[in-house]
Amino acid sequence: MEESPIALDCSAEISEESVVSRELEGEAVILDLKSGTYMGLNQVGTGIWALMQEHGSLQKVFEGLHKEYVVFSEGLESDLLQ
Repeated sequence: MEESPIALDCSAEISEESVVSRELEGEAVILDLKSGTYMGLNQVGTGIWALMQEHGSLQKVFEGLHKEYVVFSEGLESDLLQ
């Protein structure tokens, strides 16, 4: 069975038990406690991360980004879902 593609009507929850994040100088640092992997996010990625933590809804993230940046809706949706 194929997995369903991710769409704007999907939601996601960031588990505070397995992921720790902190913002440093406008950019987020994320640590996956299970694997020990850490990542750094740029300013846009940090904004997406914050919106996901606040809303958990890809549609709400899309709306928040669309308000903040001057971009075409189709391109923003494609980039967000990737």
